[in-house]
This record gives sequence, C-alpha cells and structure tokens, in this order.
Amino acid sequence: MARPRRGRPDALPGRLHADGAGRGVLDFYLRLTHAEAAVEEEALAKVREAKVGWQAHMTYLERRFSERWRRTDVADRSKYGAKTVDEELVSLSRQIDAYDQKRAAE
Repeated sequence: MARPRRGRPDALPGRLHADGAGRGVLDFYLRLTHAEAAVEEEALAKVREAKVGWQAHMTYLERRFSERWRRTDVADRSKYGAKTVDEELVSLSRQIDAYDQKRAAE
C-alpha cells in the first residue's frame, strides 16, 4: 500500500478534515509539511554533493526522518536482548510500583 505524499490533504490526520473552523489548522499543517519536505530535500542535496559537512546533514536526516533515512547497517538491538526506551521505561515503572507496594506492606 502506497503511503500518502507529505503535504497532501489525503495525508492529514482525521481531525484536520473539519470544515470551516479547522481551516486555519489545515493551512498550518500544509505549510508545515511543505516546509519539512523542503528542508529534507535541501539536506539530501547537501549529502549528495558530498562536500565538507555532509555527515551533519545525513545525521539530521537519520534523526528527523528516521522512517526513511535511518541506518540499516547498524545491528538490530532487539536481537541481543536490548530494550527500546519505551520498554525500559515500562520495566522501570513496574519495578517502582512493586517497590512502593512492598514498602506500603511493611
């Protein structure tokens, strides 16, 4: 299934399809996605030029638009039992809750 292109009305979240009152939000969203696309294109052009500083532009792309530009040569952390930040936060939260319950029972 093809993803909708950035900045197109069919790419908008459902709450932005409102008539009338949502028009300002819609305009803002379209301008924002257009600006993001322009910045992404500019950074990619700098990487393709491969002049001094191209690595900074690539790092920006990898972090800001990770779904398209993340590195694929880095080992998948999950293969080695590493947790994502969200998984680690849930684990820590559970540990804190268990500790609090234990302290309350004493």
